[in-house]
Amino acid sequence: MQVTRWAPVFVFALIVVATGCQPPADPTVTKKLAEIDELQKSLSSLTDRLDAVDTRLSGAEFRVGSLEQSYFTATFDPASAKGYSRIDTTTGTFLVSIQNVAPYVDGFKVTCNFGNPSSATYAGFKLKAKWGARFDAKAKGVTYDQWQSTLHEKEITLMEQLRAGAWNPVSFVVSPAKADEFGYLELSMTTDHVSLTK
Repeated sequence: MQVTRWAPVFVFALIVVATGCQPPADPTVTKKLAEIDELQKSLSSLTDRLDAVDTRLSGAEFRVGSLEQSYFTATFDPASAKGYSRIDTTTGTFLVSIQNVAPYVDGFKVTCNFGNPSSATYAGFKLKAKWGARFDAKAKGVTYDQWQSTLHEKEITLMEQLRAGAWNPVSFVVSPAKADEFGYLELSMTTDHVSLTK
C-alpha cells in the first residue's frame, strides 16, 4: 500500500531526470529559436559575401591607382624586378630597370639603369621614390588608401648625367626599410637641365 502511493512520484522523478530537468519545449520558443538560427546563417553568408566584395574593391582601387599614374611613375617589386618600365617627364621619356638591390645600413641600396632614348643629354635629375610593403588585395581591413598612407617617400637629387641614347647606371638609398617591408618601389622623376648638340 505504501509502495503504491509513492509510485507516481517515483515515475515523475525518473521523467524529470531523463529529460535533463527541463520542461517540455514550447512550440513558439522552438520556432523562434529556428528563426534565429536561420538569421545567423544568413548573416554569416552576407558577411562572407561582403568580405569578398571588399577584397575585389581593394584590388580594383590598386589597378585604378596604377592606371591614373600612367607613365609618370614606374613601379617595381624589388625582390623580382625584371625588364624595364617607362617614366615620362615634362622634358622627355626614360626607361628604368632595376639592376641590383642590396641591404645598406637601415635600408637598401638600389642600383638602376636609366635609359635615355632621346638625343638630348640631361645634366642631373630629381628622383622621387616611394616604398613599402606589397599591397595585398586579399588582406582584410586594409584599403588601398590605408596601404598608400603606410608608404615611405623621399626625393633624391642626383648629379649623374643621363647620356643620350644610352643606359646610365644610378644608385640611391631608400631607408628606413626592412626586408619584409620592402616589396614595393615606385619611382618618378623630374629633369630640368637639358643639353642638345649644336
